[in-house]
Amino acid sequence: DGVVFKTNRNDEQDRLGSTAHHPRFALAYKFQGDSGTSVLRAVEWSVARTGAITPVAVVDPVSLSGVTVTRASLHHPGFITKLGLSLGAEVVMMRRGGVIPNVEFVSKAGDTPVVLPPACPECGAPTEMRDDFLFCTAPKTCRGVQIGMLGHFAASADMLGFGDTILEQAFDAGFLRSVKDFYTLKASDLA
Repeated sequence: DGVVFKTNRNDEQDRLGSTAHHPRFALAYKFQGDSGTSVLRAVEWSVARTGAITPVAVVDPVSLSGVTVTRASLHHPGFITKLGLSLGAEVVMMRRGGVIPNVEFVSKAGDTPVVLPPACPECGAPTEMRDDFLFCTAPKTCRGVQIGMLGHFAASADMLGFGDTILEQAFDAGFLRSVKDFYTLKASDLA
């Protein structure tokens, strides 16, 4: 799905050096994937473990690289503004890296503006904009943030079997409210 260009002279590699993230003497190039046109029908909002509220595009089904896509992340509210997105807009989509659905640009404007939620979709607390990002103002008590943090911990600790559904059910039942609860959880609680 791509190619890496790299200098083959050791003295040039030493001269160019590297960052903490990648070598400066190599460049990765991804081939452009299939693109397709769809219509933005709705924007749903989800809450991340950081308290950021992320927009998700709901689009008419479009086939991209052999997969039917109906949703794509819009990253943050600033991205919506940058693209000039509105409901009913005709959008060009692509699967970045052949995997991640992305709205590339608007080919025809829609007729209804996308409205930012004034309240957190998970807990109902007021929202606030910080630069291009929208946040829940009550992350310590927000169910979505707390479940996201539990999920992040479980994934970081390589705990298998703690998907969204199990985490939500265990949180709602009061068995998992903080990271320390993973260590007192019993199989009978999960049953």
